[in-house]
Amino acid sequence: MARMLSCRPEVGAIELLRPGYDNFQPTSVTIDADGVLHRGRTLCAGAIELLETLERRKVPWRIVTNNSRQTPSVAAAHYRHLGLPVHDANVSTAAAAMAAYIAAHADGKRPPLVFSLGSADLDHTLRAAGCRPTKDETRAEWVAVALDRRLTYRKLQRGCDAIRRGARPVAANLDPTIPSEDGAIPGVGAIAAAVHVATGVEPINIGKPSPELMLIAVEQMGGQPSQAVHLGDRLDSDVMGARRAGMVSVLVMTGAHSRDDAMALPEAERPDGIAPDIAAVMRWLRWS
Repeated sequence: MARMLSCRPEVGAIELLRPGYDNFQPTSVTIDADGVLHRGRTLCAGAIELLETLERRKVPWRIVTNNSRQTPSVAAAHYRHLGLPVHDANVSTAAAAMAAYIAAHADGKRPPLVFSLGSADLDHTLRAAGCRPTKDETRAEWVAVALDRRLTYRKLQRGCDAIRRGARPVAANLDPTIPSEDGAIPGVGAIAAAVHVATGVEPINIGKPSPELMLIAVEQMGGQPSQAVHLGDRLDSDVMGARRAGMVSVLVMTGAHSRDDAMALPEAERPDGIAPDIAAVMRWLRWS
């Protein structure tokens, strides 16, 4: 286990908690958008500069999001609406990663048959990855669990029937709730829990804090996890996911969690670095 550094940095600088990262230069970057690049509809200071610098330096980057409903192009359009310079190829959603995972782990050469517990957008995402959505649960080889605000008891039953017949369940994420205009509503994790209880089979989780979402993004960028850095604002999803993926993890304190939160964790679970903001990250990488 790497020893932890104890010295505090100057105000406004990144605090590195493990040795060996003073001169680190990532070959690819993943970013959690909400809490790092923006908060709600407000852009975080330095967000546009960071993305423009990544483009200028030709460092591949992806926003990685647990979004299980939208296609990457729809999600990218949302980020552009906020004012961020994001292309469709710069977004990796949990839905797209789930589809890629199924396609990569399918048996045989034909497209895998997938019963979708998700929206119509998920069907498009599955097809784009080379999967074949089916409404016939008796033929399904996989069950894709995502957010479906129109989920019916009958559809849930059919998905569970497919799993009991041998179909393998995969969940885009295990978030128990998601925010809405009316407050927190059941998320993918709530649906996945129902599937687990009803079938006795626990779905494979693709979204953060599972490493799969980040690993798939890094692989698609042609990078290696040990040379990639993840910027996120949450310890329980971003930092944990990055550490499980073998990536360099940086907690950016413009969102959910603080330095005190990080230092309260066991040493092995802390991020590799703690940055007060994007500007500190860019100074660390000597990009500003």
